[in-house]
Amino acid sequence: VTDRNRVILQVNPAFARILGYAAPEELIDRCTDISRQVYVNPLDRDEFKRRLNEQGMVAGLEHEALRKDGSTIWVSLNARLIRGADGRDVCYEGSIEDITQLKQAQQALQSSEKHFRSLIENAQDLISILTADGTIRFESPSGAWILGYPTGHIIGRNLFDFIHPEDVPPVRAAIQRALSSPDHPTAIEMRFRHANGPW
Repeated sequence: VTDRNRVILQVNPAFARILGYAAPEELIDRCTDISRQVYVNPLDRDEFKRRLNEQGMVAGLEHEALRKDGSTIWVSLNARLIRGADGRDVCYEGSIEDITQLKQAQQALQSSEKHFRSLIENAQDLISILTADGTIRFESPSGAWILGYPTGHIIGRNLFDFIHPEDVPPVRAAIQRALSSPDHPTAIEMRFRHANGPW
């Protein structure tokens, strides 16, 4: 529970522990300005107050929080505005959840996706993503100079429109093998029509 300014009025042991304090009393005594002692970015406190004043409550508001030792964690904040009988704001009542591991996992995934995207975009090999029926959903930039088609030209088209008719049955079979056993690589040679006409 906090007042409308920046003072903590009441806190349970779990809240204190999350922020690195031994007991609620220590947190209440030491923390005299929530905006600067709990929020990494004081503007996040302003956003919190704005939402509470407009909506009366907030749910799942994420921000970085400062711990007693100066380290930071990510928290998800739920709170509601408490008003008195006269309709005036009395205090804010809320809870936090430590979501640091979740945020770290999300950041690692984003970093991995960026790395993967960079590898694909700079690869010399042609890399494509197909649907089960052979529709081309993604083509790496190398496709333009390997196949001669402008970038994006074959996206949305069907792979089998470009494969030599004699190669269609084995390629269909290879795709089915890949779909039924996704953990096992499937290799197949095929003739693909170049934009200039030859296979």
